[in-house]
Amino acid sequence: MIAYETTPPVLPSLTLPAALLSPSLPAGYETAWSFLARTEPWVLGLMTDPVRGLVADDLKARRVADDVGLPAILLPASDDLNASGFNDIVAAPTAVWHIVFPENP
Repeated sequence: MIAYETTPPVLPSLTLPAALLSPSLPAGYETAWSFLARTEPWVLGLMTDPVRGLVADDLKARRVADDVGLPAILLPASDDLNASGFNDIVAAPTAVWHIVFPENP
């Protein structure tokens, strides 16, 4: 029988701009980056550009929050995202992020 490792590999740590992790949000609110950093940090390590790589998920969370009638908070974007033309990021209730990033089986 072949034994498979059940934990993700240890990857080099990354540094995300503090604005994306938003430590001063109200309880129950997260950004795409803070949600993944908390729930699946190894995914961020696999991304070529984890800052710009989650912009589509940020936009999806805005739509989901609006569709289900949950309030979202807009925050100023980091300098990296501002340089790419994005002025703000969304902090949404954690329930929204579970819809945007469904659990993998």
